[in-house]
Amino acid sequence: PTFTALPAMNPARILIIDDDTMLGEQLRSLVMVLGHKATFCGDAQKALALLEETPFDVIFADYWMPVPPGPNLY
Repeated sequence: PTFTALPAMNPARILIIDDDTMLGEQLRSLVMVLGHKATFCGDAQKALALLEETPFDVIFADYWMPVPPGPNLY
């Protein structure tokens, strides 16, 4: 099916961190359809570096990622 992005009144900048690329990309697509700006990162170390340079309003992170473990992101 084809989805049309909804205009968000105040789009959030959302970071999605997950080692499961397919799941992360699906979540990114859903967030974008809802009218928000989404960035997917499949590597926690790269995500931490990205967080140093880019502000995000919301972060969705896989709790069970291997390196670093998901809880270390919190």
